Amino acid sequence: MGAVTSRCGADPASVAAGGLAEFTALVRPQVAGWGGKRPDGQVLRAVFAALTDAAGAVGWSRRGLLRRVADELGDLQRTRAQLRVVEADMTAVLGELGLSRLSEIPGLTAAGAAVILAETGDPRRYQASGALVKHAGLSPADHDSGAVDAQARISRRGRPGLRTAVWRAVWPLIIHNPVMAAKYQAMTAATDQAAAQARAAAGPGERKASAAERAARARRARSRVACAASLLRWIYSMTVHGTSWDPAEAGRSLAEAA
Repeated sequence: MGAVTSRCGADPASVAAGGLAEFTALVRPQVAGWGGKRPDGQVLRAVFAALTDAAGAVGWSRRGLLRRVADELGDLQRTRAQLRVVEADMTAVLGELGLSRLSEIPGLTAAGAAVILAETGDPRRYQASGALVKHAGLSPADHDSGAVDAQARISRRGRPGLRTAVWRAVWPLIIHNPVMAAKYQAMTAATDQAAAQARAAAGPGERKASAAERAARARRARSRVACAASLLRWIYSMTVHGTSWDPAEAGRSLAEAA
């Protein structure tokens, strides 16, 4: 769309006139500017086909929409540039505090660690890592009565901004951090396997399969919460005790917290 809006002059057919090969050549050098490596052929062909597709389209409305898209793309580029500057400043501050080693945690960027610390404040003000987890509202809160044993949920009584920051940061760790990935896999394997077996045994629409899938989704959600709490404990240890990233020690801390 950046290539279209920069060249079409609100007339998309003028870009399509050169053919798909010329359009591809026009798009390819712009991909890097948007953080990509190469054009997606399927998307490229779909956009090219839309350039000359006038079915149900109003000419003047399409031209106005393209001008609006061009403005919004410009806003997006400026916002991304500002974000890069802010992240660079945050990373620099992290280095000034002697905490650049937090980025040694596989899957956690320096900017991600800085966002979490901006929400926690000085971790040394917490007596233990559990207090930091509680401050994030990630500690379990059971709602039981004499007759009902309710499902455990997080308290959500802590700092929402911190909870959001660590929740966003933990997703790449589940994929790229071998210690966290193993923990997540161990916590979800049983329910995921049960859901797969239920799908294989049950017919379309049967409750058995859907109930197992719901249980698997709930378990994955609880597992991600547990991983987020573990990330906070790692950050607490590395900032308060001055330790460096150690996969073996991180694995032991996860086992102790389980």
